[in-house]
Amino acid sequence: FPGRSEMIEYCRKHNINVQASAKKPYSMDRNMLHISYEAGILEDPWFDPTVPENKDMFKTTVSPEDAPDRPTYLDLDFEKGDCVAILGKGAETYQDINGVNVPYSDFELVKNFNENLHREFFEKNLKA
Repeated sequence: FPGRSEMIEYCRKHNINVQASAKKPYSMDRNMLHISYEAGILEDPWFDPTVPENKDMFKTTVSPEDAPDRPTYLDLDFEKGDCVAILGKGAETYQDINGVNVPYSDFELVKNFNENLHREFFEKNLKA
């Protein structure tokens, strides 16, 4: 595409749902681990993403002014590069639901998530 406006118009004509708009002079590249923003406006040291009209930039976080006054810490356990536990939980074989032990494995849940994440990455990026 010659430019952003042509890309947005093409997507509109072909019913392709994108978050880009002519009103937002920046683009976002989002995946499961992070979001990067690109545009000249963001290189302006006086640009303030925390003012109400710009707060929609926050997708997986909130403006510091809107955040709780206390920090939240997450401990992640890794084995061979894969996250296998969050906050020390990852090896339970059951969940206690109303006094009943229901078979459940946090470890398997995280393992399956990692396998699907890796598969999705390789399918998307390493097609022959």
